Amino acid sequence: MTDPAIDREALALLEALFEVPEQDREAWIAQRTQGRPALADRLHSLLAAERRFGLPTGGAAGSLGGTEEPPARIGAYRVVGLIGRGGMGAVYRGERETGDFTHAVAIKLVKPGLLSQGLVERFVRERQILARLSHPNIAQLYDGGQTEDGSPFFVMELVEGEPLLEWAAARNASRGERLAVFAQVCAGVAFAHRNLVVHRDLTPSNVLVTAEGSAKLIDFGIARPAVPAPAPGEAAAVAAAPGSLDSLSLTPGFAAPERASGSAATTSADIYSLGRLLQRLLPAGEDVELAAIIARAS
Repeated sequence: MTDPAIDREALALLEALFEVPEQDREAWIAQRTQGRPALADRLHSLLAAERRFGLPTGGAAGSLGGTEEPPARIGAYRVVGLIGRGGMGAVYRGERETGDFTHAVAIKLVKPGLLSQGLVERFVRERQILARLSHPNIAQLYDGGQTEDGSPFFVMELVEGEPLLEWAAARNASRGERLAVFAQVCAGVAFAHRNLVVHRDLTPSNVLVTAEGSAKLIDFGIARPAVPAPAPGEAAAVAAAPGSLDSLSLTPGFAAPERASGSAATTSADIYSLGRLLQRLLPAGEDVELAAIIARAS
C-alpha cells in the first residue's frame, strides 16, 4: 500500500502539473521531486492512471492492481466485488435488494483524502451533469454521494460487455455489424452534445458492447459542459481551468490535437475521436467514402 502522505502530496503536485505544457512536464516533475524517488514514482503513476483512467464502469474490466480491502457498503449498496482500480480510486460491483429482486450496479469510489475540497466540489458538479444523460447508449447514473470519510462516489449502470475492438475481434463481426454498433455510439454522443456535454475521452475501452450487440458509452465521469466552438473570426475557446477534471483524461491517438495544448474541449473534440474510433473499428482500405468520413472527422 502507498503512504497516504505521499499520495496527498503527489495529488497536489498533479493538480499543479496540469498548468505545465506537455513538453515541459518531465523537467518540472524532476525539479519538484528531486531526491524523493518515491514521490516521483507516485506522481508518474497518478499521471499515467489519469491519462487512461476514468475508472472503468463496465463489467469487462479486470483488477488494475492494489491491495486495499474493499468497503462492506457504499451508500445503500452492498459491495460484492472489485471491477477495476486506478490511481485515484476503484470501481466496485454493488448490489441492493429491492422488493423481490437484486439490483446490481457499478460504484466508482475516489480514494479518501486524495481530493482537495475544490476537486470534490467539481466532482459533485460533474456528477450532476451525468444525471441528465438518460439514453440507451450511455451508461446511466443512478445515484451518488459521499461516504462517511468524505470520499465522493458514483453509482452507475453495470454494463456487462466487452470493449469495442475486443468485441469486434472475438465475434469476427461483419462490416454491417461494426457499422451498426458505431451508429449506436454516434447516437449516444449526439444525445450528449444536444445536452451540452462533451465526453472528451472516446476510446475503444470506453465503449462496451453487450452480448446482444448494444453499445454503451462509459466514463462520462470525466465529461464537462460543452464549450461552443468559435465562429469564424472569433477567438478560440479558453483553456480549461488548471487542475480541473477537464484536464484529467487525454488518450494519445484518440484525443483531438487541441487537447494536448490544454485548450478547452468542444463537441468537435468528440467528433475527432469518433473518426479515430471508426478508423480502428473499420479500416478504410479501398473504401473512398469511409476514408473521406474519417478524414473529415479529423
